[in-house]
Amino acid sequence: MVTGFRAGTELAKQLTGVDETKDIESLAEDIKQYAKSNFKIWGDVKPGRIGNMSLHSRHIHDGIITAVQNEAEIFALSPLIQQIRGEKTHEEVDNIAKAASLSSEGLLDVMVASGQHRCENYLSSLFEFGCRSRGAEKVFSTSTVVAGGERTIMPHYDQNFGLIEDGALVIASASPRVSGYTSRISRTWPVSGKFSTEQAEIYSIVLDVQNTILNMLKLLGFEIKKK
Repeated sequence: MVTGFRAGTELAKQLTGVDETKDIESLAEDIKQYAKSNFKIWGDVKPGRIGNMSLHSRHIHDGIITAVQNEAEIFALSPLIQQIRGEKTHEEVDNIAKAASLSSEGLLDVMVASGQHRCENYLSSLFEFGCRSRGAEKVFSTSTVVAGGERTIMPHYDQNFGLIEDGALVIASASPRVSGYTSRISRTWPVSGKFSTEQAEIYSIVLDVQNTILNMLKLLGFEIKKK
């Protein structure tokens, strides 16, 4: 009750429209019964594919052992799920587009503010505040990254406690969520507002690579929208 009410089996059935819902405590026994009845079992049970080992150990493992002993057919679920996820409804596309827009606007806030505020923590907090005030969910999909100078080479740097030196490059990357959907965007800019000759050269190389990839996607028939 701390974070809200749980749907329970009956309400979950109404909300999702599925044919049947059960308590997770019965999952292992259900798998055993399905295995004995020659049902096809779909699930990611191989090492390296299990997303939640604790959940697997408590509620799935024993059932899978019985299924294997009964020579039941077990099919990997990930390839099918990935294929389904590739198909998006208009509502899903709109949510992704809104998440991208929020990320872009939040990063613009940070770029403008970095001229006066050089604390990474301040800038990351400003980004998250800007996104949430425009409609993003409280929890982001990944940690917000704001790194200056030598810290920009750390791909998953998220301490954000450093001070950005004059003349340094800044990289910011984050992924606000909208109705469960996210769009991660990264931006790099000079904190002083002007690239040095070396920085401009590096930036141009990366930009050329990006434009080349976008042009290749267009040739393959993908539609690229820029807003």
